[in-house]
Amino acid sequence: MIRLRVLVCRPVALAVAFVLLSAAAARAQTGHMLVTLGGFFDPGTITVDINEAGTVLFRRADGTFIWTQAGGIVPLITDPSVNSRFRALSFNNANKVLGMACQLGCPASPEEPATWSEAEGLVFLPLVTATAMNNGGTVVGTVVSPVILRPGQLPQPIPGVASAVAVNDAEQVAGMLPSGFPYVWTQAGGIVTIPKVAGRTDPDWAYRVFGLNNAGQVVGTFKHRLDLSDPGDSDDGGVFLWSASTGTIDLQFPDGEVEPFFHVVTFNDWGHVAVTYQLDNPQHSLSRLYKNGVWRLLPASWPGGDVFHPFRVHGINNDGWMTGSGEFINFPLPILPECVLDLFRCAGWVQVPPRIDLTVNGADGPLTLGPGDPLDLAWSFEALGIVTPAEVYAGFISPTGIVWFHPVTGLSLAPAPIHQGALPPFGSGPLLSIPDAGALPPGPWVWFVIVDGDFNGVVNADYVDFVVTTVTGGSGG
Repeated sequence: MIRLRVLVCRPVALAVAFVLLSAAAARAQTGHMLVTLGGFFDPGTITVDINEAGTVLFRRADGTFIWTQAGGIVPLITDPSVNSRFRALSFNNANKVLGMACQLGCPASPEEPATWSEAEGLVFLPLVTATAMNNGGTVVGTVVSPVILRPGQLPQPIPGVASAVAVNDAEQVAGMLPSGFPYVWTQAGGIVTIPKVAGRTDPDWAYRVFGLNNAGQVVGTFKHRLDLSDPGDSDDGGVFLWSASTGTIDLQFPDGEVEPFFHVVTFNDWGHVAVTYQLDNPQHSLSRLYKNGVWRLLPASWPGGDVFHPFRVHGINNDGWMTGSGEFINFPLPILPECVLDLFRCAGWVQVPPRIDLTVNGADGPLTLGPGDPLDLAWSFEALGIVTPAEVYAGFISPTGIVWFHPVTGLSLAPAPIHQGALPPFGSGPLLSIPDAGALPPGPWVWFVIVDGDFNGVVNADYVDFVVTTVTGGSGG
């Protein structure tokens, strides 16, 4: 899986990954697996979040649960006295949960911010509100004004801001300023004001920050405050993405003639954005995914069994797994605006995209190899059924540049697919073998495999995996 490698590899690996992914475009969703968590006669499920292990956190009438692909649904919190008074809102990669709880039970006492973990149990926080938690357990929220709360410390005020909405693993914080501008804050650098979208800067444009990822990107929305007395006004709006290197980008949300109201905007470290929005007519929610310049409407139903409408996305991780809430539709029953209106028709869902697993010497990397060490590449492909159409590319980034390889025609500076046609899932098999890694020039080598969902002969990088190796003492022969 890409994310774990990116976080531990050399900067060149991160740069390479973005080069490979920058050409990607949304395509047919063959091979995607959909799992529904509940149904007509199960307690209604409300998904909350998904982490980088692919674990889904969800609430149900009878408690707080997690789902994994290997283990299915299991209770996360088994203490009934906690389940009856704790409402989960998010969790991190350590399965530590941020939520709201009642000291003396609900509704006898009001909800207060709290965390739950297997090691610490239920811990109430010295906050009035809590909005986000990072993988280190640092929380942002409010006391009287916005604060950052690090584990084992007292809340620290963040002066000069109106809200603290998100915090990443570097303890950058994002939110809104009293002036109506978004911001990013760090302990060392203070506040950095995020510019508004060009042409959307006057006070009639209302901005809202939704998230901050570990790449330092901020995602949010902008919406015009409609003034019916001004014929030139329009109820316009959209989604923006900001980073220090790109500035503020309008993602060109395809709202058409009907202005959406954004309920949820979530994204991953690649900048892939999933949004849930409400339309006035018809009155129900829809979801879209933004990936590498293209917005794709999530299907209103998946084939097989009952028709299922996945109207709300709650999270997307760096491997492209998405989770949310939806409902089973038994026509002619109407689509409901929210499943909370009828919990027994509501179900959580998880969408798992096809996955490449590339290894070197059986490991995900990064690896350091020297003279006498073999370098054996193997790969497998995991999908729900056959992906068709499909084409496969393979190659490496050497200390001198990008090279593509083909088992028959050999090496090339231009990409050439090693397979075109239907691609079924399969277990690990050999791809390339170099008996002595010392024969390679020393330095970083990034080995990659790409699967595209088309036959066009152009690298779109729909699905990618790579492994970083460092060759030491190589002869370059």
